[in-house]
Amino acid sequence: MNSLFHEHTGAIRWQFLLKSSALALSTLVLVGWRLSLNGEHPPDLLCIQNPASCEPALLTRFLSFSYLYVVNIYFLLLPLWSAPDWSGEEFPVISSMVHWKVPSTTRFSRRS
Repeated sequence: MNSLFHEHTGAIRWQFLLKSSALALSTLVLVGWRLSLNGEHPPDLLCIQNPASCEPALLTRFLSFSYLYVVNIYFLLLPLWSAPDWSGEEFPVISSMVHWKVPSTTRFSRRS
């Protein structure tokens, strides 16, 4: 029984290495293809497409992007409405700590 187990372990290891190598190679090919399409610079986004990224205050960007995680979890649990594109003015920019959405963001990110 033990010798049979050890023989299969070697085959399983080779299968794992083969599948992992194929996954890594395909990932590198896709990343290389995407970089060749985009060039050496990040995509040019307009502030109207992503208003939070154009905000000069780090706190505003942090709160706005953190709130997106809360919204995504909410949509995962209760998908009442959805839109094909969430860019632009769909999500308001959270610019201060007294915004009514900040408690949900801090509750979500707090570790128990």
